[in-house]
Amino acid sequence: MNKQKGFTLIELLIVVAIIGLLATLAIVSLTSAQQRARDTKRVADIKALQVAMELYWNENATYPTLSSAGTNTWAELSAELDDFMAAAPVDPDHNDAAAPAYTYLMDDASNNLYYIGADLENVDHTALSQDIDGAAGTGAGQIPGVAGWTSLTSQDVFDDTDATLSCDDTTGLYCLKGDASN
Repeated sequence: MNKQKGFTLIELLIVVAIIGLLATLAIVSLTSAQQRARDTKRVADIKALQVAMELYWNENATYPTLSSAGTNTWAELSAELDDFMAAAPVDPDHNDAAAPAYTYLMDDASNNLYYIGADLENVDHTALSQDIDGAAGTGAGQIPGVAGWTSLTSQDVFDDTDATLSCDDTTGLYCLKGDASN
């Protein structure tokens, strides 16, 4: 009797299938953890930006302005806040042109009201229940009697034509507000 040692084709296929299944589960779990980490960083960045804005107000009696003349970039906003934070936050997924962005929305008329927001990947993130909700800026359903809002995103998208920001939780936009008028 000649006994051959080794595995059958069926045994090898079962092992390969099990390894593939485990690898798929690991990748899905890792992707979800990475998404949660990016969203947590976005929330922390917006809170740090809010603190820097309030420190800026205490020193200058105004919030950083965005001018319709000249250029407005996220780097310029960072330079304005240089004394109050190391650098303006950059989205953790900044290599992706379609990545969520940070937004700074300011009231041109009084310059004592602003909104800052971050697009979160997970619209069910717990931080969304702790931010402000509703809409900011001008237009229907916005803050009544206020015109002239300007916005800047961390992707250097500038809007000086009555910009708005939807802080509704269903959109996944985490928003904080600064109001020095009261």
